[in-house]
Amino acid sequence: MPTCKLFRVCGEIKRTLRRCGADHDIDDTCTSDGFCSASINNARKLYQYVNTDTAKYVTKSIQKIFGGEFPIDRSTTVLDLAFNKPPFKCPELDINVRQPCSIASCAFWTAREWTRNCIIYYMVDQNREGLDLKDLTILLGEETNSVRKRWNAAIALSSHRGMELKAEQAKKETEDPPLDQQQSDANVCAACGQDAGEDSFIRSSFTYCSDECFTVRPPVELRLEQEFKLPIKRILQVCHSTFYARRPMRHALGVSNPQLDALFSSHQIDISSLP
Repeated sequence: MPTCKLFRVCGEIKRTLRRCGADHDIDDTCTSDGFCSASINNARKLYQYVNTDTAKYVTKSIQKIFGGEFPIDRSTTVLDLAFNKPPFKCPELDINVRQPCSIASCAFWTAREWTRNCIIYYMVDQNREGLDLKDLTILLGEETNSVRKRWNAAIALSSHRGMELKAEQAKKETEDPPLDQQQSDANVCAACGQDAGEDSFIRSSFTYCSDECFTVRPPVELRLEQEFKLPIKRILQVCHSTFYARRPMRHALGVSNPQLDALFSSHQIDISSLP
């Protein structure tokens, strides 16, 4: 007689596997005097055979092992709710998912078994067309402030990428040649192109020959032209026609609120009505 400390539990799991029609797949190699691997293997296999038809056997088995109560929340309906729901058609793998998904490399995977580890299933089950901050806090299991920071970073990245695509499209539609990448030259004024004299100074890696040049062509304008390869006014026009609120515009250009106002004001583009 094996002396595994899980022998009684393993025996119940084996009986449940047989009820589920898995006689051929039972591990009977229990020879340990501690916690043998056969018990663990059989418990894992049980998950493979759970479906809407066999859930009642698993339910009764767990109730028997734990003295008539579930170890989760002492409810007799937990597994029924989990397994009696209809299968979910995974759009990524094109298969029916009844149990928590184990493909952690999937972009929609989340460590929340009650959602079958799937963000898409959560949205379908909760009848959601999108996810809000509260949903993400639940699904990611993080504090609200942490999720909000990730949320803002994702929005900023998305806005900036959208601006890059629009700028590329604008360059193809214009007859003017795109701006060449400006190289910072300590001996040349970045604004007027004249040789820098003794009174020249550097701001944000750009050399200026005078305060006037710095005022007319501030570093933020030169940086945006370097990045999007378009004249600054065209960049602002593209941004204005793409985004309809100040926040995504700031994210798209990578500027602060005062910089945003100064840029559009200096090029006579009115954004005062934008939220």
